[in-house]
Amino acid sequence: MTFNRSRILLGVAVAVILVAILAKFADLKWADFAKVSPHYVGLSVVFSMLTLALRALNYRVIAALPEPRPLGAWIDLSLRHQFLFTAVPSGLGDIGFPVLAKRFVGTDIAKGAGIIGMARLRDLLVLPGLGCLGLAIGGHMTPLIGVLGAALIGGGLMAEQLVAPLRALLRRFGQSGPSLSGPIAFQAQLRRTALSLASWGAAGAALWCAYAAAGVTFPVGDVFIMLAGLNLIGVLAISVGGLGVAEAGSTGVLAFLGYTLEKAAQLSLVARPILLVSVLFSCVLWWGIRKLAR
Repeated sequence: MTFNRSRILLGVAVAVILVAILAKFADLKWADFAKVSPHYVGLSVVFSMLTLALRALNYRVIAALPEPRPLGAWIDLSLRHQFLFTAVPSGLGDIGFPVLAKRFVGTDIAKGAGIIGMARLRDLLVLPGLGCLGLAIGGHMTPLIGVLGAALIGGGLMAEQLVAPLRALLRRFGQSGPSLSGPIAFQAQLRRTALSLASWGAAGAALWCAYAAAGVTFPVGDVFIMLAGLNLIGVLAISVGGLGVAEAGSTGVLAFLGYTLEKAAQLSLVARPILLVSVLFSCVLWWGIRKLAR
């Protein structure tokens, strides 16, 4: 309990300090918030809801259960996992996924760990791949980085093969470990990779709308860079909701893209909270829809 309180207090302190530093650079005024576009905020919520639905479908496809639960049950799982993932520090929300999966779709803990493990392994290939493509498309690095990006995304088709040595090692030591997928058909691998790409594409659209609401529109390449950069920083965040850390990371990425430090900090302090609220509100909306459906 003492450790948890200390960690929470540390996260709050980090968030307050970083936000204060950024606010000093940004020279924020009330007018900066008054100019936020409700139209783009609404679109950000819509795309965040689409992201949750696509992730739910992806989890369902990865699970490949003999008698799969309806998609609605997987949406129940997806929205609660996203809410937990957003609320707790350092991506610890994934630890709770197997428990949530057992409750909402009836899988055992090992199977639930395998589902989120495979989803995250493919994300670790697809998301940096999109970031590399963004660097090439935007002309920020040599076009060869785009080849690396394409290779990483293509590697998503081999995600199940990448875990085969781990499964063999666990069996050698008499451990079952997470219930990871065995060999599957290429069509299934292609479907899973396409769903991963689609969900990140929807997340990128939500991000674009959040920053558009704050007054800046990104080209496609820069959206990919922001998406990869913010998610990398999110893994390192120690504060609740990534507050402070994510805004600082957004400022750094925007500065890399050519914005002045003042403008980057200003945009980050307005747009990133919009994105956070959009994600959380999309969870609430899906919860309401599912409750009405039942």
